[in-house]
Amino acid sequence: MTPKEWFFFFHHPSRIGNCIRRKDSWLAILGHVQAACYNEDLTWMFIDPAGARTKVWLTHHFDEVEALLDFRIAHARATYWIAPMEGGISFPALRPHNNCVTICASFLGLRAYTPWGLERMLVAHGAEKVDAEAKVRGR
Repeated sequence: MTPKEWFFFFHHPSRIGNCIRRKDSWLAILGHVQAACYNEDLTWMFIDPAGARTKVWLTHHFDEVEALLDFRIAHARATYWIAPMEGGISFPALRPHNNCVTICASFLGLRAYTPWGLERMLVAHGAEKVDAEAKVRGR
């Protein structure tokens, strides 16, 4: 699957109490990042990189795509759109310090470790913020 566009969803940091009760990972206190992309035949891939619980959804049904996009945009503090960058996807070495950010950054060939670091890199490379209300792209 060769992506035509990427979407990155940045979520609010988790509360420490949720980490103590094991509802969330300790890394979630930094925030969480999810990704989505589609190819030329409009098959969408949604990726939730959550360590051992990583989830991937593939669909080309318009209703499912709308529902998945609406849910992620509504629950994200920020959503960015960016075209694939030259160099393509770089796969991170499997190391214990990989997290949702390092995995999502590798989809564009970038290296980042924190959500705010990836967000700055996306903006520096021309990513556009998606307006949650209108679901339109724009700076």
